[in-house]
Amino acid sequence: GSVVLIDEGRRQFVKNKIYYLRYNGQMYIKRLVECDGHLAIVSDNDPNAYLVSDADDFEIIGRCIWAARELD
Repeated sequence: GSVVLIDEGRRQFVKNKIYYLRYNGQMYIKRLVECDGHLAIVSDNDPNAYLVSDADDFEIIGRCIWAARELD
């Protein structure tokens, strides 16, 4: 439910930043980290990490540079 601003010019991986990305046909806003020399997709709300392999359909669309959400 957040509003985000994506900079599509920032497509290079920078450790521990949040990105708008395509992963196996789905669009996500997730944090990218390096895990044992591989790129991994992680969520701030889920302890699981998903390693990106060369066989995956994966693309960084842009980096999230701003977010806002409604407060209760």
